[in-house]
Amino acid sequence: MIFLMCLLSLPSIQLLPSGQEVVDAYVNAKGGAELLKKTTSYRMLVEIRLDGKKTADSEIMQSGRCHLTIHTLPDGSKLSHGTDGRIAWITDKEGVAYPLEGSQRRDYLRHNTTVHEALEWPNQFHEIQCVGTQQINGKATYEVQFKPAKGHTIVRFFEVDSGLFVREVQQLDVPGTQSISDLSDYRRVDGVLVSHRRTVQVENQTTEYIVHHSENNVTFLADQFVAPDFTR
Repeated sequence: MIFLMCLLSLPSIQLLPSGQEVVDAYVNAKGGAELLKKTTSYRMLVEIRLDGKKTADSEIMQSGRCHLTIHTLPDGSKLSHGTDGRIAWITDKEGVAYPLEGSQRRDYLRHNTTVHEALEWPNQFHEIQCVGTQQINGKATYEVQFKPAKGHTIVRFFEVDSGLFVREVQQLDVPGTQSISDLSDYRRVDGVLVSHRRTVQVENQTTEYIVHHSENNVTFLADQFVAPDFTR
């Protein structure tokens, strides 16, 4: 009897959900897996600001495993990067293209070969584990570690109440340096919740990505995502 009373007097232990359960809650918050699967492409127009100063207007295009982002700088010159689902590249202001290789190619393809990353996370990561809770902007969040077979662990935070993905912390290749990305301003686009603002902090530098236009199930030109000529 004394032992039972001691047990009853202990504080209750809050069990954490599994990492996959947190991801599933996020998918449901965005609109549900079935709706997300029906979204096979999208196009966004994004303004980029560095420490409050506009640095580029960007067009982001995704169709299945293919991706292309075109940055237009204030002087009218353009930078771009993309993938056809197999090859990944960047193109400089002079129009010279360079293929990404090694870990850069691996990480680029993991991030840019899917319309909805959350649907692919279970296949992309060796382990997804919820390790605790943390207060972010006054709201309780689940802290989830995404561990790939190779490369750095990515830590993502999801609001307990809404299920939404609100922060990402990544270790960069420079030792001791990390990026902290905050996602906010979720709005529905054809029923799917999409973050329209992302703020990235790297040391003392702040970059903002502000979505001014977003549309789903866009039809692109047949050659839109063809890999460039790397021999130029």
